[in-house]
Amino acid sequence: MQNHKYKHEPLPKLELDKKRFRVKFCPCGKSNKDGKFVPYVGHENKGYCHSCGETFLPELPKPEQWDTPQPARYTNPKVQTQKQIDFIPEQLFVKQLNNGKRLYNENHFIQWLGNTQRGEFAFDDKTINHLIESYFIANSNKYKGWVLFPYIDINGKIRDIKAMDYNPTTGKRIATKNGDLQNRCHFIGKKILNNPEANTERCFYGEHRLRGNNKLVRIFESEATATYAAPFYPESVCIATGGSNGCKWTEKGKCSVLQGRTVILYPDIDAHESWEQKAEILRGYGISVQVSTLIKNNALKYAEQNGIDYSELVRLKYDLRDILQHKKLSDFLKPEATEPPPAVQPLVEVKPFEQPKTENRVVSVASEARKTKIFFQLPAITVKPENWGRDITDLENFFANIELPAQPIKLNKCSTIINCSLFIESHFATVKANNGKRTFLPYLNRLQELKQVLTIKRNFYT
Repeated sequence: MQNHKYKHEPLPKLELDKKRFRVKFCPCGKSNKDGKFVPYVGHENKGYCHSCGETFLPELPKPEQWDTPQPARYTNPKVQTQKQIDFIPEQLFVKQLNNGKRLYNENHFIQWLGNTQRGEFAFDDKTINHLIESYFIANSNKYKGWVLFPYIDINGKIRDIKAMDYNPTTGKRIATKNGDLQNRCHFIGKKILNNPEANTERCFYGEHRLRGNNKLVRIFESEATATYAAPFYPESVCIATGGSNGCKWTEKGKCSVLQGRTVILYPDIDAHESWEQKAEILRGYGISVQVSTLIKNNALKYAEQNGIDYSELVRLKYDLRDILQHKKLSDFLKPEATEPPPAVQPLVEVKPFEQPKTENRVVSVASEARKTKIFFQLPAITVKPENWGRDITDLENFFANIELPAQPIKLNKCSTIINCSLFIESHFATVKANNGKRTFLPYLNRLQELKQVLTIKRNFYT
């Protein structure tokens, strides 16, 4: 039988549409109010239904649309050389920090962190100052009130800088202002370099904080969410992908900084399926990855409790800040609290469907943040000998204060623990006898992975 191909153009690539709520009903007849039917881009009744488990594919072209293929001509593939990254020189970045250090009182994002309208939930002076210094948060001279989020890689090289505007009362990003169409989000690295052709290849936001430690990594999409979550998770490193225009984080070269670590992904409530797929890519590189349902589960509860359509929360980018912003930091950081407690009513006191009001801006920044003095030094690049002592102690304290399951527990896709107690005992013996030896790091990683699985079982799904 002769092989054929289709005339004119090949079949279009089928891509799942992120706007799943645009379709009201699944082809199986069920309502799509819960967003379980995901249509293909350009189709209304073709896609995948999580409810009935069916995949609805477009019809294939008819035989008369086929044509006999022409022999393919060999072309000598050109080897593409990797373009050199144009880093932002340290002196230019320091100049940007120095020129804007008087503007923290006008920085809308910083104002929200310490806004007195947030009452006991506002961050104090010390916390705000620490975040500014840890993430090298800066100010824009050109865009009044905007925050600058620098992308600094694990070697301390500045890749790019993102300028964004936030509502100082709600803490939400402002896409437009006063009905105009101005884009209020810019990467300004090329402008700083005065080179529109510069290769400002981005890394994770906050990646520099991975240097010199072996902490658990929590990955968010938004820079603001990663920054805000950091004080609640001091035992972790909170970083961000920066969205669709940020870090191409599933590329092997970009996610190599996560090797040897346990990683938890926190997808936006409309991105779980795509982040599950990305998690599989990372697992293929040997990275231990879990995908949290914390944000999605809390959004579902909030929508149900308040009679709000779930799609409205999706539209308004409900994220972890909507949960944490009404948690007192002092209460949250009790020794036994490693994850947010179960959702309680109300999750969000400000109605999430209200539009931000910038005209009633409240200027209330912690006094120390107004006169912040930043240590203008990038992370040291000196490599220190590893010592797992602190990690071992933290793990011992955790396992000593938790009830271990008697039944087998699935550690990951490839491993199931039959006897938790014996597993923990043997792994501790190994890591203590080989403290700091990279060959035995997987034993420490498995203990940390078990800790996260038990923590998720205890907190995430209650």
